[in-house]
Amino acid sequence: MTATNGTPRIAAGSMMFESWDIAPALISHLVSQGIVDFYIVDHRSSGNPLDTFLREVPVEARIHWVRKNSTLYSQSPTMTALAHLARQDGFDAFVPFDSDEFFTSTSGLLVDHIGEWLATSETRALRCLMENFYQSQSVENFTARDLASVHYRAEYGDVPSEHFVDTNDMFARYKFSARQHKSIMRLVPGPDGDFDWLSTGNHRVINVLTGERCAESTTRNVSVLHLPCRSKSGLTSRRAHMLREKDQSGNSHDTADAEFAMMESERDYEWQRASVPDGTSDERIVISGVHAVRDERIADLCDRIAQGVRKKNSPPVPYIDETSRMADTALDLAQPIIQLTKQATGRNFVAVENRSVLQLERKIARLQAQITRQRPSLLRSVINRIRRR
Repeated sequence: MTATNGTPRIAAGSMMFESWDIAPALISHLVSQGIVDFYIVDHRSSGNPLDTFLREVPVEARIHWVRKNSTLYSQSPTMTALAHLARQDGFDAFVPFDSDEFFTSTSGLLVDHIGEWLATSETRALRCLMENFYQSQSVENFTARDLASVHYRAEYGDVPSEHFVDTNDMFARYKFSARQHKSIMRLVPGPDGDFDWLSTGNHRVINVLTGERCAESTTRNVSVLHLPCRSKSGLTSRRAHMLREKDQSGNSHDTADAEFAMMESERDYEWQRASVPDGTSDERIVISGVHAVRDERIADLCDRIAQGVRKKNSPPVPYIDETSRMADTALDLAQPIIQLTKQATGRNFVAVENRSVLQLERKIARLQAQITRQRPSLLRSVINRIRRR
């Protein structure tokens, strides 16, 4: 379904945790790229960020706010549920973004490139290269204006051998290893699109029943500018989140407190490995064994983004509370399939969130084969039930 003038309708969505320092900047950027509809999930952030968030985002934005109370992060089913909400609302494509990613186009507007893909291809996913950027070391607490201090991009992977530095630094490899892609999802109406899923990390669109990757196109006209570590305090906040998740899984408070103290003592060291010393001006530098080159694309976005971000005392933009609708679409969109696999095989794949996408795809395919072989009538029943929704 497209707009009455034939223009494709494109929405974006994100699942955020303690990301309200950067969230208005992300929304402002996407509004400047032609996207005004957003489906946002808050994953148990501290305090009540909604009111402040709605006062800072651009007035053009239409926010669909989704509440999530589960202690499980469950990114893949949650982002898929948001995409399917947008599909129900008649959108043609869904841009899933993390709270440190800026989808940008090489020329023109992002919506124009997505619209061209929708019009000229029938693939289900548009793959966009993700590129990793470094923040300046002086940024303690992030604000939108600090995007102006981002001047370097990691060049780790597809580079000439003379520029490659071998490193065993797992932190650098994990945070800044390049050549990953993110996927924009085509929203296919009707039963044909019921089982299109976003993988963990939004890297791929897969068919949840077969486990196969959906047909995809790759573009050089859209890039994802990724800022893995935007401030020193943000690095601590993410660590605290990881520890809370550990604590929920059974660790004692004493253990968690001890680990937090140890990690806090290492914070400055790790921030040095993830940021650029102030005053650096060379065209090429090495950070923790990773080559970085000067790249001003995020810094160049700063002024336009800052213009869109409003002051905290501004009137709030209207928003739609999606709480009841998420119950209708089942926040964990996988639940019918999960229950089916448990009944048919006695096995459960709900705890796959921290596994690689490849492992996830193989497991889904294996379980699907077992389900089809053992309980085909039950499989058809669940499929029909989901389609009726």
